[in-house]
Amino acid sequence: MAYRVSTMAGMLAAVLAGALADCLLQAFFAPSPVLTVLLMLFALSMLGVYLFFNASQKPRIGGTAGLHALIDTSLKEAAGGRSLFAGALRRFVSRKQSREMADMMNQLHNSRIFLKNIINHVADPIFVKDRQHRLVEGNSAFWRLMGKAEADVLGKTDYSFFPKDEADVFWEKDEEVFTTAKENINIEK
Repeated sequence: MAYRVSTMAGMLAAVLAGALADCLLQAFFAPSPVLTVLLMLFALSMLGVYLFFNASQKPRIGGTAGLHALIDTSLKEAAGGRSLFAGALRRFVSRKQSREMADMMNQLHNSRIFLKNIINHVADPIFVKDRQHRLVEGNSAFWRLMGKAEADVLGKTDYSFFPKDEADVFWEKDEEVFTTAKENINIEK
């Protein structure tokens, strides 16, 4: 086992510095400085931040809200109700989770653009409706067929564009697709 302070940039360094500062504060006010240090190391290890690790292992960071509550409670009890360290860990993991959520949203956005590019290159009109029969997606061939801009059509039902008797037929066909989960191919003659 080799001792190594993690070299992960930015926030990990801030958390480690905050943890050490909190440990020093608690050492002056807690009944047992040794207990405070052990709790700090335990909390770090529970979150996956290892100060002692094998050279072949990489440090990782993680955690859950339930774990934060457990750590926060343990540290507050050990420090007579004061726990700056647990708050720093909570803020750090919250920022990490925010970054992960932003990454996932970015991936979702990129996937949506990719899908949109694929369906836009299909020559036949394609459209998608939600369960309330509102148009939620379509390709460029569909927008040309409708003779309207995408923004003017999205979120609306067939009743916004067609006479009631024609929209009733479309609604019935859409309902059949929803209930049977089978495609409906409409070939105009």
